[in-house]
Amino acid sequence: MSQTWIHETAQIIGKVRIGDFSSVLPFAVLRGDLSSIEIGNYTNIQDHCMAHSDMGHYVKLGNFITVGHGAVLHGCAVEDCCVIGMKSVLMNGSRIGRGSIVAVGAVVKEGMIVPPGSLVVGNPAVIKEKRYATYAQMIENALIYYFLTRFYLKGILPDESEVERIYTLSKKMAEDFDAKIAQGCSIEELAKEECCLE
Repeated sequence: MSQTWIHETAQIIGKVRIGDFSSVLPFAVLRGDLSSIEIGNYTNIQDHCMAHSDMGHYVKLGNFITVGHGAVLHGCAVEDCCVIGMKSVLMNGSRIGRGSIVAVGAVVKEGMIVPPGSLVVGNPAVIKEKRYATYAQMIENALIYYFLTRFYLKGILPDESEVERIYTLSKKMAEDFDAKIAQGCSIEELAKEECCLE
């Protein structure tokens, strides 16, 4: 069932588990040599990202996560439905709470605990505000990459009309998922369902 897409230039070493419907894009490195790396479902690791586990500090990413281009994840944990901005750095023992956004270029220091629904910015990172009450934006980002990689699995790229359809459907499905979560459905259960581009 996996349907996970891993680009041929990505480097995956050691104890690494990647969930269903996820993707690892060009030149990303996942190095689980000193400890393990675990990636959930519908999570995308974008171009030139680096994830490295350290002794006593595994890397664990939940479901519906977008890790932006060039981010570094070192011995950290990211809970469900987060966006990790481009060129950001997450250090050993840091934890990003569910439904949070780490801004572009932010540096999250060792051991920093970010509460759910937070916006994190700066170097060193600070919690600018706790403002995200829903998960729709984060799920939408993850679904866009999921649908995009359905084309990659076929060895093709979407045309302009298909890109529009990807964005429209991702937004609608994210809103539907968010409503289900508000009604008590678990993110873990939603992440087990295979979405179709219809």
